[in-house]
Amino acid sequence: MATWKVAPALAAGCAAILKPSELASVTCLELVDICKESKMKRIGIDTEALKEHFGKKIMELEEEKRKKSQDVHGQKLKALEAQILDLKKKQENQVQLLKQKDKSEKTTKKLQAEI
Repeated sequence: MATWKVAPALAAGCAAILKPSELASVTCLELVDICKESKMKRIGIDTEALKEHFGKKIMELEEEKRKKSQDVHGQKLKALEAQILDLKKKQENQVQLLKQKDKSEKTTKKLQAEI
């Protein structure tokens, strides 16, 4: 947004004041770098403060992103652990059913032998 308003004024040779908000994008810094490269006269541009501010914001966003991804991984891990427990229970139940089946088959053979 800032470049849409400031760039035409600068192109026309007019003076322009740019004071980006804390939520402004990094394109404001790029505009300042372009102005420096073209050796424009500058009055009161504090690029170091802007870079420091945006650097802090970027670090905060990266930390927040890292925390969110850890939360997501933790939730997925818990879901997988629950699935593993469920599969173990099913496996135990099948083992018990197989034991009961073997026992009933032995009993059936024993009864057939008696008859």
